[in-house]
Formats: sequence, C-alpha cells, structure tokens
Amino acid sequence: MLSYAQKLQDSEQTDSRLLLTDTDYYAGFYSSILCDSYNNIYVGEITKFVSTEYGTTYRAYAGSLTTPISGQFPFSNVNFLKLSIAVNSKEKIYGCVDQGTGICFSDVHNSSVIKAITNSGIDSLTLKINSTNAYNIIFTDSTTHKIARYYTSNLQSSWLYESIPNNSDECYYSSFFIDVKDGLHICYYDANKSDLKYLFLDKNGWNLTTIESIGDVGRDSSITVDNLLGVHVAYINTTGVNSGNLKYAFKPLNGTWQNITLGKAIDKKTSICVDNLNNTHIAYFNDAGLSYFNISNNKTITNRTIYSNHADYQSITVDKDRTVYISFQDQFCNFVYAKNCRGSDLWKLYTIDAYRHTHNDSPPVNSEYPMVIILVFSIILVVYYKKYQNRK
Repeated sequence: MLSYAQKLQDSEQTDSRLLLTDTDYYAGFYSSILCDSYNNIYVGEITKFVSTEYGTTYRAYAGSLTTPISGQFPFSNVNFLKLSIAVNSKEKIYGCVDQGTGICFSDVHNSSVIKAITNSGIDSLTLKINSTNAYNIIFTDSTTHKIARYYTSNLQSSWLYESIPNNSDECYYSSFFIDVKDGLHICYYDANKSDLKYLFLDKNGWNLTTIESIGDVGRDSSITVDNLLGVHVAYINTTGVNSGNLKYAFKPLNGTWQNITLGKAIDKKTSICVDNLNNTHIAYFNDAGLSYFNISNNKTITNRTIYSNHADYQSITVDKDRTVYISFQDQFCNFVYAKNCRGSDLWKLYTIDAYRHTHNDSPPVNSEYPMVIILVFSIILVVYYKKYQNRK
C-alpha cells in the first residue's frame, strides 16, 4: 500500500493495494484524523471491497499525511463496525475496531492482534494513549448500556477492566478524552433521564456531574479538553421545537457549565477539538452538508459550510499552527479531508483514498456524476473554442 503522503503528492498514481478481479472499492468508512505532539497528521479508515466472485471484505488502514508511516491493521476480513486510532510518543499508529463479536486492538506494523475483547455489541468506541504511553480502550456496551474501560500502563503489562459509572444510568453516545495532565474525561447521553452527563477521573475516583438536563439533550456528543483544563462538549438537542439544534457546552477549570445553541444540525455524530490558544473547532452535519463552527477563546462564533453535499464519518483535528483538518467520506465513497489555513476562510479539499469501480457491468451511477462530467466537458469546449477564435 502506498503511504497516504505519497498518494497526496501524486493523485494520479495507481494505488498498489491488491484489488481482486471484478471488484468495487469503497473508501472512508469510520474515518479518523488526529495530530500528534510532533505536529504530524494521521488518518484512519475502513475500506470495503465488493466482488461478485469473493463477496464483501473489509480492511482497516491508517497512515500519516506528513510522514511515510502507513499500513494495514492485522484484523480479520469481517464486518468492521467502528474504528478508532491513536499514536504513541514513538509515532507508532495503533487502532481498535468493533467486529460485531468483540473489539480487536493492534498496530499497523504488527502481523497479529495485540488484544481481543469479546463483546456482543458496541455502541461507541474510543482508543486513547496518554503521555506515558498508557493505553485506554473505552466503549459503551450496547447490551448493558454501561461504559467500560480496558487499560494498561504498557503493552508488556496485564490489561485491567473497569465498568463506569456504577449507577442506573443508561449510557449512549459516549466520548472520551485524555488531557495534558493525563486526566480522563467522558461525556455521554443518559437515556433514562434524557440528560447529557460528564465524568472525570481524579485520585479519589470518578466524579459525575450533569452538563444539561432541560429536555432531551446529549445525543451524538463529543468531548475535548484545552491546555488550561477547560472542558468542551458538542452535542445535539432533540427537544420539541428545538429538535435538531447543535449545542456547545464549556466548563473552565473549577467553574460551572455554560451552554450555547449554535444552529440546526442533522442527528449525526459531532466532532470537536481545541487549538493551542483554546479556540474551539466543531465539525457537524446540517441540511447544507458538512459544516464547521469556530468558537474563539472570547466566545466569538463563526460558521462555514465545508462540503455542500451528503457526507459521513467526519473527524476533526488542529495542529500547532492552528491549521484545521476535517476528514470525512464524501457522497461518492471517497475518503477526503478539508484543510483550512490559519487566519483564512478558504478551505481546500484533498482526496486521501478514492472509490474505484472495476466491475465489467455498468457501475451504480449517482445521478450527479453525468451532470458533473457534462459540465466539465462543456467548459473545456468553450475554453478551446475561444482560444481558436482568438487565433483567427
């Protein structure tokens, strides 16, 4: 497989991944994007191969946009349901997937699974690695509706298990983050009370508070923590006339929760991050397509539409230069990312991994394909005709 960096340098270069004969290739499922402490950008995706001869197979990949690191995770070709990636201090890429029958954890340079967790169903899944290279796999069990954590201080030690919180809450849409001091933060939707809740682990154990409890709030939540230990959460309100509103909650260290309604959103997972000046960045979906909110540290709010078509599986990160990256799967099952340079309203789109059709019969054509082809061809004809006229 070509590294993601090489593929971006030459978008016309043929992918060296093995493609079965008579196969369609779909990219960008459960995309992830992150920035490490060295300012390198990494992406992860699940791909789907559909062959009339061999059926459907899935593979999980991860790589860097800024270094030649890239590879395939050693997971079986089964129906991957979720993917989460993380990078340790040695720039080694790890990932875990929900395979429907359990969770598998490994790295892209390993030929075997490092950790396998048997489970009948997962509602959400997050992998995080802290500053000392301790590994945390957090997931919500779709049967018990409890949040669980498998963790180890290093890969040579035993893995420990923890169920959180130990109460009657019915947990969905959990999101997990490790702060700069290795503190653990979780937000989740409590279906019993339709509330958004927050957990923080300190030396005395887990501390539980309610972020918002008015109406039905907290679905599709995501959490991050800034370098001053302020907590930021994006989520969806599904209450009455306010249903479908994207909301943002913020709590400074030792402060109280403040809530802001940002605008209309489709009921899909949100993604949030903060930069080194504690500005907040949120990627979400609305009727216009993939959209983005920037909330400055003085709470000035700006909004942009990034991609004006159907998209899915968005993930957001920001580097030390405050350049924002959003990865997602576009309407044609390409794995792409949008990049915004600091101080600019201009977003540029790049293809990381492209949909490919190799069947001998006619491909399943999206109705927008012919229109795009006709429009581009018409523009080319007009340009050449004008040049020809000018030469006369």
